[in-house]
Order: sequence, then C-alpha cells, then structure tokens
Amino acid sequence: MSDTYNGREAGELCDFAVQGPWEEEVVRRIWSDVIADLGVRGGTLLFSQRAPDIGRATYIGASHVYKLSIHALHASRNARANDLTEEYAILRKCAGVAGTPVALDLKRTPEYDALVIEKVDGTPANDLGIAPLKKAVISIKLIPLIVKLAARHVSHNDITLENVLVKPRNRPVLIDFDQATDASFVAAVLAMFFGRPVVGQVVHNCLFDLLKESIADIRQGGMRLLPSAVQQKIRMFREKRRQRLPRVPAHSAAAGLRAAWEIAQKANASSPGVRIAYYSYEYGRFRFPGERPWKLRWDTLRTITPLDGRRVLELGCNMALLSTNALAHENAVAALAVDSDPDILRAAALVAGAHGVHPGFARVDFDSPEDWESELRKFRPDVVFALSVFNWVSQKERFLRFLGNFDLVMFEGHDPFDVESRRLRQAGFSNIDLIGYSERSRPLMRASK
Repeated sequence: MSDTYNGREAGELCDFAVQGPWEEEVVRRIWSDVIADLGVRGGTLLFSQRAPDIGRATYIGASHVYKLSIHALHASRNARANDLTEEYAILRKCAGVAGTPVALDLKRTPEYDALVIEKVDGTPANDLGIAPLKKAVISIKLIPLIVKLAARHVSHNDITLENVLVKPRNRPVLIDFDQATDASFVAAVLAMFFGRPVVGQVVHNCLFDLLKESIADIRQGGMRLLPSAVQQKIRMFREKRRQRLPRVPAHSAAAGLRAAWEIAQKANASSPGVRIAYYSYEYGRFRFPGERPWKLRWDTLRTITPLDGRRVLELGCNMALLSTNALAHENAVAALAVDSDPDILRAAALVAGAHGVHPGFARVDFDSPEDWESELRKFRPDVVFALSVFNWVSQKERFLRFLGNFDLVMFEGHDPFDVESRRLRQAGFSNIDLIGYSERSRPLMRASK
C-alpha cells in the first residue's frame, strides 16, 4: 500500500507531467504548497496527467489518505458525480459499515479542499493479478457490503476491481465514492447489482458485470486445460447454438422472416461455407441471428438523408433490409433492391413480405458484359445507396460511371475518405460530405452535384 493506491502507479511529486495552459513549475509549486500546508511528510502523491483532471490528486501518507482538489487549477469533475464535499457527506453516511473507508475530516480553504480518509491496510485488487476463481470469490464477498450500503441509501455506481482493496482472507474494501449517489434501498440495489440507474444517476460499473467477467474468465481458463480438438468442438457447438433460429408461430409474419433467415444462412452472401446470415435482426420478441446487428446499421442509415416520398435504389442489397425499412418506416414511395445472389434475393422477398411492403428486386452482376445500367436507370431513383459494394466490383470505373448518372448517392467505402471522395469526384460529383462512419468504422459519404 506504500506505493500504489486504487490500482494506479504512484508518482513522486517532482515527476509528474503537466498538460494545458499551466507551466509545470507553477503547478509543482502549487502542489508543494498544499502538501506543506497539510503538514504531512514522507508520503506519495498520485495524480492524473489528463489536463481536465490536473487539479485533483491523492496523497498517501503514513496513516491517512488525502484526496485533494485545488481551486486555482480549475479541477474538473471529469464525469464524477461528486466533489470532495459531497463525497465526504456520502462517506459519513457509510460510517460504521465494514468494508468502506472511514472519512475523518474535510478541510476546506480558499485555495484547496482536502478529504482526509483513514488509510486501509489492503492491496489494490488490480495489482494482485487475480486468478479467475479468486476474482469470483471477491465479487461474491462484495454482495453483503453492497446490501449494507443500500440500507444506508447509498449507491456506489462504479464497482470494479480498480475500486477494490483486498485485505487478508480476501476481505474486500470498496473505495472511491466520487461517483456515489443517494438513492432509495431498491434503487441502490438495482444500480449496484444490475447497473440500472434512476433519474439523474449514472452507473458506470455494477457487480453483475464483475461476476460475468469472473465467470467468463473461469470458463476460459477451464477451456485452456482441454485438448485443442475438444476446444474446437466446444466453440463450434457454442456458435451453432448462437446461430439457432427462434421458434415462431406458423403462418405469422415472423414465420416469413424465419424462412428468410434459413435461406440467408445457407447462402454465400455473408461468409461462404459458413451457416450464418449477414445481419442479426430483431422483430418483436424474436431475434434472428447473424454476423452483425442490423439495428446499429439502421440507426445510422436512417439519419443520413430524408427518404420520405423518395424512390430508393439499393445496390448490393443482401436481404434488402434497407429497402424494406425505407418503405415500412420512412415513407419511401418506391424501392428497388439489387443483388447478384438469387438465393439472397429470395430471402429478401420474404423479409419484405413479412413487413407488408413490396420493393422491386433485380438480379444484377455488376461485372457482367450485359447492359444492366439501362435497366436500373429506368427506375429513376431520387437517392442511390451504394453501401459496402464498391470493394467487391472488379470493373470499378464502369460502376463509378453508373453512379455518375444520379444526383444523390449515399456511398460507403472500404478505403479512407480522401481516397473514396477522389473517386466520387472523378464520377462527376462536386459536393462530397463525410457524414459519419458506419458501425464498421467505414466512411459514409453524401455525394451530390
């Protein structure tokens, strides 16, 4: 405990780096004055090197811990719920609860605040290199402590190993109450156990997360003891269960979606040779599994351009979830979904039917010598979506020329923005805006003339 606290390495007073508008010597002198005014010696100052937090530090003395805040350095809460005065009040509410720090005093001056806490004879849990089973034991031992805090109407709100000190016989002490809030017993239990906040309360980490992490570590450790062939079979079994389709009522809309996902899992449009659909999709209480969640993608796509009253052309549609949702939820007047895989287009038609909409479908190989361009131009789209398709086209110049026929194209590329924007300018677009990044961190662009 002499050289670490709260899982962070100690730094001597003269070693810290200063960021922001303050000169290093000025900051060093201010901190030295604070330590001298406290009348403490032989301890260690722990500090954050992040500029917004430079006005806060922790000084570890022989028998006391001092949490410090310097007014002149414009100390930021940095997403903390409490300043030192509020943290002191919370700790006083916890007085007498074994496993919590003992707040001894709050010193307030015009220059700084100092919260004085009795030093705990324990080791930061993060420094123990905790084995999975021991982590689980410590997590379980936190349960009665959390219940006692809730009985005092206190919710800690940041339960991680970083905020746990371990005493002999694995007895945990929960520290750092700068995120703690007042709450009713029920609200505190829900927040600390399950991460469910009440109004005005932010829960950063909860016990359930810590237990899940412990169980995952135990399972992973057990897996490593098994022969590699057995490990592989277990992984395959888990993946098969993860991709299992839900049971749905016969003759329902969900039944159409289930049939669509059965086709998509067998098709090569996602991962050739692997039974998996490209997207996972939630429909009511049913979840249809896939490689990546459609909801994340749709939450981005639906905001990038208005679709109300527009004709939408979707190039490389896969299961046509964009066309279907544009018609079903964004009031598009027409949609044409284009893909080269006949099986995936059959699945797309089932998806559209389940939602009660009727986009057009066209099977097109963009590298085919046939004149597919003329047929697609007849649709007269108001907006064209070419999302994550350009990378798979061999005749790239031809595809770009086709895009140049339209006034508005929403484009997602695999390459950096400057590379993709240069291509779109060559296709005749004068206005190219980077409007964000997809859920796969690829640039999303609006190209117009």
